[in-house]
Formats: sequence, C-alpha cells, structure tokens
Amino acid sequence: MRRYTASFAGVLAVATLVVGLARAAPPSPAPPAYAMIGLSGSPPLEIGADEVLTGLFDAVTGRNGADTRDPAAPATKVSWDGAVQFCNQLSVKEGLRPAYGIRTRMPMGGSLAPTVEWDRSANGYRLPTEAEWERAVGTPGVRSLAGGVWEWVYDRSAPGEAALPLPNAGFFHVIRGGSSQMARSVTTPAARGWLPSAYEDEAVGLRLVRGATGEAPPPPPPPRKRRSGTPQKR
Repeated sequence: MRRYTASFAGVLAVATLVVGLARAAPPSPAPPAYAMIGLSGSPPLEIGADEVLTGLFDAVTGRNGADTRDPAAPATKVSWDGAVQFCNQLSVKEGLRPAYGIRTRMPMGGSLAPTVEWDRSANGYRLPTEAEWERAVGTPGVRSLAGGVWEWVYDRSAPGEAALPLPNAGFFHVIRGGSSQMARSVTTPAARGWLPSAYEDEAVGLRLVRGATGEAPPPPPPPRKRRSGTPQKR
C-alpha cells in the first residue's frame, strides 16, 4: 500500500510540474507595429512607411503560415477583398472605427463578391485611393513604392479603361508600383494595372493609410411616397 501511494504521489508531482511549466510558458510575441508617416497636404493623412508584412497580416487575420512565408517579407497572396477585411480587423484590434462596411455577398459574373461601403468619416485603417498613393511618391520615409510588390488601392477600374474618377465604378481594382519580379526598367511609381477583387498573387500585397477624409457617407435616398386611398374608376 505504501509503494502504491508513493508511486501515485510521484505521478501527481510530475503532472503538477508539467502543468506548472505549461502555465509559465512565455506568451506568444505581439504582432509587429505598423509604422506610419504623415503626408503633407489636405486632408491630414498617414501612410504606411512600408508595405504590410507577413508577420503582421498573419497575426491579425489568423492566416496559416505553414507555407513558410518569411514574416519579415511583404504580405502577398492577398486579394482586394482580403485586404479590406484586414484593414477592419487591424482597426478593431487598435480601438479604431473600421473604415469599411462589408455587407451581404452579391452575385457578380457567376461568382460571389462582398459589397464594400467606405465610411469616409472613420478613423480606421484602409487602402489608399489612387490619388493618395500618388501623394506618397517622393515623401521621405515612405519606402518601396516601386519594386517591392504590387499594392492594392481602393479605386476600381476595368480592362481597357483609363483611370476612373469614382472609386465605385467597374469591377477590377487598381494595383500600383510594380514588383521585384518585373524588369527594372518598367518598375516605377507610374506602373499601373488592375485585377479582379478576389484575385491572389505572389507579387501583390498592400499598404495602409489612416485618416478620415472629412467627408460623411452619402445619405440614403428618401423613401418613396405611397399613394393612399382607393383609385377611382373613370
């Protein structure tokens, strides 16, 4: 009986030690901070000093990094749809108001795509417009605007069309800057292309901006008046 009690006590002590070690394990490292640079001009705006890195993107979204992505490399294989979702997730994590309302999915060309509405008065992270991205060209401290990875912007465009004045026109979103996979002679800030919003590619990533444009979202259309009474026969 004594031998059984001693053995049981030993097992219990070992089990307690293992649980104690598990509880004392160091917490997982916090995702790297995203450095922002102020842009001159109006309205006030901050833009990422660098493209969003894989370590930050995976930590915020919970994306599985089992494919050995380098956490210090720009996040790639990110669709436009995934980019706006990441913006909202990072905003919530930092106590900011999300810039995008991502609503019910709607059919488009035989596939499904989210309906995204931009709240221009929100202070959360978002994708730059094409005009804002161009504002950053030449700003000290803003790196890799050309030759890193292609960067999604908010604006939409369609193949064969010139830059459209309204971000909500078309079904293809603009990418800017080129990537290191391209010839150096064509990798400039002027490089421009477009891709479907659900498309993912090893050469396409994102850079964030933060700052409200000072514009409130457009008001909803007024409700249609319903006629009252019974129509008279003529």
